[in-house]
Amino acid sequence: MQEMTKVTTQLQAEFGQEKAQMQTTISQLQTALSQVIKGFVTGQEYTHGTYYGGPANYLCLPNNPELSNRTGPGRSLLYGTEYQNGDVFKKGAQNEDVPCALCRSQNTSTTVMIPGEMGNGVRINVTLLSPKDKKIYDEGVKKHRMNIYVSDLISVHRTLDPNMVDPRCKSIIYNENLDPCTVIIPFRDEAWSLLIRTVHGVLDRTPHSILEEIVLVDDGSTEDDLKYRLDLYVSYLPKVRIMRLQKSLGKMAACQKAVDLVKTTHFALLDSHSEVYEGWLQPLLQRLTENPKLFVTPMVGNIYPSTLEYFYHYPKDLYKDFMAMTFDFFLYQQWSPFKKEYIKTLKPTEPIRYVV
Repeated sequence: MQEMTKVTTQLQAEFGQEKAQMQTTISQLQTALSQVIKGFVTGQEYTHGTYYGGPANYLCLPNNPELSNRTGPGRSLLYGTEYQNGDVFKKGAQNEDVPCALCRSQNTSTTVMIPGEMGNGVRINVTLLSPKDKKIYDEGVKKHRMNIYVSDLISVHRTLDPNMVDPRCKSIIYNENLDPCTVIIPFRDEAWSLLIRTVHGVLDRTPHSILEEIVLVDDGSTEDDLKYRLDLYVSYLPKVRIMRLQKSLGKMAACQKAVDLVKTTHFALLDSHSEVYEGWLQPLLQRLTENPKLFVTPMVGNIYPSTLEYFYHYPKDLYKDFMAMTFDFFLYQQWSPFKKEYIKTLKPTEPIRYVV
């Protein structure tokens, strides 16, 4: 009996030491991860395992000796230097291959690529991918129906072409005292880069005076990335919080849970894989100020699933370029033009009555 007690005491002591050591290790990992995430959130630059300081103006990819020793086709595909042979490119006006945006690195004289900048799409030559990367590429498309491999190459702070917005809309002066708005973004097992880019798009392109907060509604996600990692990431962002549901209720029911708790007069709903452009919210709030009973929706761009290109051109002819979403007798979605008589009564910058 005494021997058993002695063994038990010894095991408890060893377990206590291991537990303390494990807690210390976890604490160190949390601190390190926190510092790295804070760096990425604030736009700091990590290249070759070294922090250089200052805001990063291009996507930094991890150093890989195997890739850095390569020359010729393929190196620029993942490493981001020596653009050669159209490894990463977009389609030009004549359907020709043209390179993505280029800029100079802050700490070297090497020309580096910025995948996805100005809303450009990125096309990957999959024949140059390793078997491991090819598997990641295929799994991302299959799981999310979007090219997550490309999405992960694009900065979460990527720029959009300012010329997408009609110049006549830019000239409009909106009320300076618009009521603040809550932005609700429901998600369930969304790809990390898509979700974070959506959040940063709202933060970067919405005046903080009219943005009360962003509420991320987790509709029962099971992905590990969307648990502690997301909590930690969001803790460094202003005006962002997470609302977690115990089980999946569906997109609209999840939104309603957040709407029930909104404290602002106005709220906006966004998909978790969308990107807003500069000045997207002011026109909506202006209309709601004029008539609080309205339900308003913006004209936003599309993101091509295969290349992540942000595509939007303002309608130069409302009758030809703008359609109303309708449903036929079989409940299939259709697009129908507005009546010419109605369109002729509108100015290009006026809101259009729409069926909800």
